[in-house]
Order: sequence, then C-alpha cells, then structure tokens
Amino acid sequence: MRARLANAAWALASRPAATAFHRALAAPERAQTALLLATLRANAGTAYGRAHGFSRVQSLRQFQDAVPVVGWDEVAPYVDRIAAGEANVLTAEPVRLLEPTGGSSGGTKWIPYTRTLQTQIRAAVAPWIADLFRSVPASAHGPAYWSVSPAVAQERTAGGLPVGFEDDGAYLSPLHRTLARATLAVPGALRHVADPEAFRYATLRHLVARRDLALVSVWNPTFLTLLLRPLRAWADRLARDLDRGTLSADVPDAVAAGLRPDPARAAEVRRLIAQTTTEADLVAALWPRLALISAWADGHAAGPARSLQALVPQATFQPKGLIATEGIVTIPLWGHGGGVPALTSHVLEFVPEGGGRPRFAHEVETGARYGVLLTTGGGLTRYRLGDTVEVVGRVAASPLLRFVGRERAVSDRVGEKLHEGHVAQALAALDLDGFSMVAPDDTSSPIRYVLFSDASSLPTAARRLDEALQTNVHYALARRLGQLGPVAAFRVRGDAEAGYLAGCAALGQRLGDVKPTALHRDGGWADRFEGDWVA
Repeated sequence: MRARLANAAWALASRPAATAFHRALAAPERAQTALLLATLRANAGTAYGRAHGFSRVQSLRQFQDAVPVVGWDEVAPYVDRIAAGEANVLTAEPVRLLEPTGGSSGGTKWIPYTRTLQTQIRAAVAPWIADLFRSVPASAHGPAYWSVSPAVAQERTAGGLPVGFEDDGAYLSPLHRTLARATLAVPGALRHVADPEAFRYATLRHLVARRDLALVSVWNPTFLTLLLRPLRAWADRLARDLDRGTLSADVPDAVAAGLRPDPARAAEVRRLIAQTTTEADLVAALWPRLALISAWADGHAAGPARSLQALVPQATFQPKGLIATEGIVTIPLWGHGGGVPALTSHVLEFVPEGGGRPRFAHEVETGARYGVLLTTGGGLTRYRLGDTVEVVGRVAASPLLRFVGRERAVSDRVGEKLHEGHVAQALAALDLDGFSMVAPDDTSSPIRYVLFSDASSLPTAARRLDEALQTNVHYALARRLGQLGPVAAFRVRGDAEAGYLAGCAALGQRLGDVKPTALHRDGGWADRFEGDWVA
C-alpha cells in the first residue's frame, strides 16, 4: 500500500512537466528555440560563451553558424579547467559534480552536472513516469526494482569538485526522490557491495521477499537475465533467509536493514520451486504481479531483450529511450514503436548520415538516419554524442526515433574500417543462438577478427562471417593483401554474458555504461572469456 500511494503521488507530481512536454511535441520548433535562447543567455558570459558569441545568437540557424560541432577531445580542456576549480568556464551556474562515464575502450570522461542539467533530466523523467503509470496502471500498484549501479570510489578533483553522484536517484528533486525511495524493493545501499556474487544474492534476497513486485527498470537486459539465473540454485538458501529474516551474504549492515522473518513467503518459495520446471514458470510464479520491465531493446540489445521477455513472460516489456550520462535524447511513450525527443530537456540536432547541415527535430525526415548533437544545461554545446537514430514515424509534430547503434563504432587496425552496424547485420544473418560478438585479435600474425560465441557450428559461422565482412571493400582489400587473416572462432564456455560484463568491467567501464555490442574494438577477449579456439 505504501508503494502504491507513493507511485500515485509521483504520477501526480509529474503531471505539470508532462503537460509541458506534450505541448512541446506539438510545436517542436518553438519549444527548442525558447530552450536554446534561454541556455545561451544564461551562459553568454562564460569562457565558452564569449569565445563563440552566444550573446549575438537570435535563432536556431544563427546558432549553427556561430557555434562549432564538438566531440570530447574539444570539450576535455574546458572540463580540465572546471576540475581544477575554475568557475564560469562552460556554465555561469556552479558545477555541482563531475559524473564519470566511459567509452568502449575504458577511457573515462567527466561530465559536468549543474542544477539546471539535473532539472532538465527531471523534465524528461516526469512525462515518462506520468505516461507509464497512466498507460499501465498495474506497474504503479506495488514496489519497483530500479537497477543499482555499483558505487565509484568517492573522490574529489584538484579543485575540490565531487566525482560521481552519491545516489542513483540524486538527479531527482527532493520530493520525487522521497517518493521514489518509498517504492523501492531493493535498498540503494546495495551499490556499496563490490563482490558480484554477493551483490546478486543480496538483490535476489530482497526481490524474492516482494511477491507484489510491480515494475523493474534496468539498463542492459542481460543484467536482469544474469541476476535471475541462479534463482533455483539459491532457492534453499533464499528460503532459509526469508524464514529467519536474515541475509546470508557479506554485505554492509544497511543492506540487510529492515528485513523481517517471513515464514509464509519462505514456504511459498519452497512450494513454487517444487511445482515449476522451467525458469520462466518460476519467475512468473514468484512475481505474479510484475506488470512491466523497462530495458534497452534497440540496436544489438534486441536479442538479449527477446531472451529477457521469454524469461519473464508475465510482464509487458517497454524499450527504454536513448539516455546517456551526457543527457537524454528520447523517452518512450506507450503505444509508439520508438522514442520521442526530449524537447523540454535539451536542444537536439540531427546530423544526416550522408553529411550536410544538422537538422532540428521539426526538420528530420521519416526513414532517414542521423547522428545526435546535444546542447545541455551542463555546458555541453553542439556535442557529438556518437549515437545514430532512425526516424520511424511521427508523434504530433515531432519525430519518433529508434536507436540504431553507435555512430563511430569503427574498428580500423589496418585500414579495414569495420563498422558495428555492418557487423551486426552480418551476425544477424548467421542466426546464431545465444551470445555472439566480434573483436580483433592483435596477437595473431597477421591480425584477424574473432567470432566469440557460445553457439554450435562455429567454424562454418566464422567462414560465412568472413565472407559477409568482405562486402566492405576496405576489409576485402586488407584480406587480399594479407594484412588481415580470416575470421577465427572462439567457443565461449560457461556464462558468456557474465563473461562479457566482467570483461568490460576489467576495461574500466561502469555497469551502467556497458551495452551489448556486435563489435568490440578492444583486443584481448580470448583472455577475458573462458573457452577454446575452434579449428
């Protein structure tokens, strides 16, 4: 009842922002112009604003003429100045903290967060929550599991700025944060559990206690699949802990706080384990009221998303919008097969796939693909996010967008210029079951690419993949010249998805930054996975 009341209050508090958002969808040019001019006026006196004439810009087109498109390399020197303690660099407003995020190669970027940026993120979360609870009322009728990111080591920059949020919900307002916490099935203190197995067990211990679980929100669908996998193996231990009100894992006291003996639920868990034969049946029986799962489902996450849907058949699945540490590009609206642009949060531009002037939301064309540029209240201006979206329809006067993949996900060891999108298409044509990923092997002579998979028929698949990749003229030339060897096959043993997550963590990526990928640009994966080379 407590969670249901808190969700109702959260939905009510979200209505004003939702109303403003839908008004913007009906008039995107007007909404984006107003947001842009307000952002530029606020930061006209900053080092960046003075350098690029923010004060002289009066329209969207003047903005494009005056301010350059930038990537992280151009932004990093300004962020270094902020980290050193300098004020008025990218924003006139003080920077509250630097939030770390990583690329596929583990390089860390520090994204400046201001009060305005946090407000902009709330402006996108609110209409999503309002729409979700209105469209799927059962998702608000019980507690929720919002995936918890492991804590980063608390540190401060040389200038005294904190690095990283103390809490996953810190971007919410105090009111919304209080309401959200009242719905949590799992305590936020779990983020301080470093051991992966203890983290999984403690999470399941809390979740299994909540028969009334109504909503699950995770980033990577594989994360939830892996979390649920040991349910049956740990059933006796979980039931014992439920019976006693304990948590038999090495975790901080705060993680176990509030647990109470529940003999009735313990008996129910034992009975359901005995009565069910499949994992999907067990999951459905343990959480019969689970109404909705929110997770990535576009790009290379489509396969893992389908697997998760099969594992949790009682829940409706909603693909997440396109959300990055830098800002929010889209949010999902119920009944639409894609995401709508976060028009009340950030100024969004879309770079045509073939080049040319970036378009604004009211200018994009259905069926076309675009790279994304962000201008945010955190000081990023015309920042190249590196994601590609496709326009798949319209909602009111605004585009409906679908995430396609990383814009610059290219592996180029010897001039082969392999793009993730091409590799993803080639893998899809192979129709492999389970996990599959391609990555370079820099230790072989000549260098080659490797198909890492837990599927059977790998030798045949590797040959077919090599042939498919040669439709890229640069890859084909490198193969003909002997600069690249043929694609090799590596059969992954054990839990391939868990091995992938662990490998990304070893490269320095945070859990929330790890996305499924068809092509990983780093080598060394034969040492990170358990398995064998296949001749």
